[in-house]
Amino acid sequence: MNSVQMALLTLFVTLLAGLIGFCVTLYLKESWLDGISRDQFKALRNMIGSLLAVCLAFLLVTAKNNGIIPKIFNELNANIPLEVILFLIALLVTVFFNFGVISHNHWTAAFGLIAAAMCVSGAIFLLVELDRPFQGFFTVPTEPLKSAVDIIKMG
Repeated sequence: MNSVQMALLTLFVTLLAGLIGFCVTLYLKESWLDGISRDQFKALRNMIGSLLAVCLAFLLVTAKNNGIIPKIFNELNANIPLEVILFLIALLVTVFFNFGVISHNHWTAAFGLIAAAMCVSGAIFLLVELDRPFQGFFTVPTEPLKSAVDIIKMG
């Protein structure tokens, strides 16, 4: 999958998860969403959010530290496996579902969820783009690197 497809998938599933969370809230009894239950949802959201932050940091460091010269001569494939990106999206889905459940059904909460979904979709887009420097929208030209390697080889 390319970066645009990943970003669109992230946007769709996070918005869907938030919408499902809103719908679930409509059918739950008010006693199920009292103070203690909301606190438990918030604790769960914080725990998953922390895991999500660690996962994002790991992926960004991995994408940033990709060696450009070895990639030119060895392989042009991405270093971040698709399964890891999908796991990250699954974490985002659980966070957005949690937000949908604990937030009130109001247009400001819906707008906040939409804005957050767009932000995380942009982050996924940039993450995949950083991992594939010779493909996609932001490409690194290979000619200067090849000529530099040739100069180094000649001595």
